Amino acid sequence: MDSRSSANGLAATSDKTPATANASVRLIVARQYAKSLEEQHSNPDRVFYDGEDLQGLDPMLVALSTVDKENPRHWTKAKKWRVTVVLGAYAFFAPFASQGLAYNHNGELLNSVRLTSLLGTIFAPSLESVMEDLGETSPVRGALQIGIFLIAFALAPIFLAPLTERYGRRVVITCGNIIFIVFCLGGGFARSTGQLAVCRFFSGVGGSSSLSAYGGVLADLWGLKDRPRASAAVGGTLLLGPVLGPVCGGWISELVSWRWTCWVPAIAATVLEVIASFTYSESHVPTLLRQKRRRLMSKAPEASYYTVLEFVSDGTKNSKPVTKTLETIGRPLAYLFLDPAAALLAIYYAFVFGVLYLVIVTFQGVFGGLYGHSPGIVGIDFLSEGIGALIGMALSTWLLELVYKRQTARSQDSYKSETR
Repeated sequence: MDSRSSANGLAATSDKTPATANASVRLIVARQYAKSLEEQHSNPDRVFYDGEDLQGLDPMLVALSTVDKENPRHWTKAKKWRVTVVLGAYAFFAPFASQGLAYNHNGELLNSVRLTSLLGTIFAPSLESVMEDLGETSPVRGALQIGIFLIAFALAPIFLAPLTERYGRRVVITCGNIIFIVFCLGGGFARSTGQLAVCRFFSGVGGSSSLSAYGGVLADLWGLKDRPRASAAVGGTLLLGPVLGPVCGGWISELVSWRWTCWVPAIAATVLEVIASFTYSESHVPTLLRQKRRRLMSKAPEASYYTVLEFVSDGTKNSKPVTKTLETIGRPLAYLFLDPAAALLAIYYAFVFGVLYLVIVTFQGVFGGLYGHSPGIVGIDFLSEGIGALIGMALSTWLLELVYKRQTARSQDSYKSETR
C-alpha cells in the first residue's frame, strides 16, 4: 500500500464514528507495517522495527524518536560504549566468583584427586578451612560447594534469556545482580554446608543474568559492522573472570578468612549496581515502546495510544500472563533439542568451557604441587591464560571485521551471519 492509497483510506474514515475510524486507521497502519517488515526481511541485521515512519498515518502510534535518539541504535557512541562497559562489568563478576584455588588452613595446595574435580572457587580458596569451620568431613559435600555454583551458572541462562525478551534487559540484569549480592553475602555468614550450598546455587543463578542478556543487548545497540568489537569487550570479561578469580582468591586465602571470598564479590557487585543505576539504560526496543506508551497515557488517559507491538504476535497473545511467561521460558529448550544448529553450537561451547576449566584444574597441581609456588603466586600463574584469551579475542575480532568488509563490499544484503 503506497502513501496515496493510505491517504485515501484515512480520508474515507472521516464520516465514521470515532471508534470505527480508529479501527480503520489501525488496520491501514498494520498493513503498512507488515509490508515494511517484508521489505526488511532481506536485511541480515535483524533489528526490531518500531514503525516510526508510520506515525504520519496515525499520530496515536507510539514510536521511538530518531531526532531525540530514543532508539538505542541511534544513541551516541559514547552512550553505547558506556552501556557496553557496564554490561561487561556485570558479566565479569559471576565467572570471577566461580574460580579460585583450593588450599588448606596452612596455605598448602589441596590434592585435586582427593577432592574429586576441584574447580576451586574464589568463595573458597581455603576449602579445607571452610569444611573445618562448618564441621563437615565429607569430601563429596566439599566438592558440591565447588560445583553447584557452576551448575546454576550454566543452567539458569536457558530460563533467564527469554525473560529479557518479555520484560526487558535491565530489570533481569538488575534483579539478577541483587540476587547475586544477597546470596554471596549469605554464603559468608553460612553456618552449615547446606546453607552454603543454597547460597552458592542462587548466587550462580543471579550472576548468570548478564550472560543471559548480553547477546541481546549488543544486538540492540550495535550494527553488524561495529558489533564484533563490542562483543569482544564483553566476551573478554567472561574469559578474564575465571582467570582473575584465582589471583584474588590466592592472596585472600593467605591473608584473611575464607568468608571474605564471599563478601568481596558482593561488595564489588554492590558498588557496580550503584554506578549502573546512573549509567546503564534499557536497550530493548519493545520494552522502551511500552514505557513510552505508559508515560503518554499517564499524561492523557483518554487518548488511545498504541504501539506496533499490537501487530506482532509471539504465539502467546491470548494467553494468561503466567502462561505467556512459561511458554517464553520453554522456547529455548525446544530450540536446543529440535534445532540441530543450536544443539551443535551448545555442544561446542560446552566442550570449550570444559577444556578451559580442565586447564585451570591442572594449573593447581603443576605450579603449586610440583613447583612449590605459594597460593598467591599460583594465582598469578593464571594470568598467562588471561593473556592468551585476550590475544584470541583480538584475533577473532579482526577476522570478523575482515569477513564483514569482504562480504559487504558490493551489498549490505550479501552478508550472511552464519559466516561467523
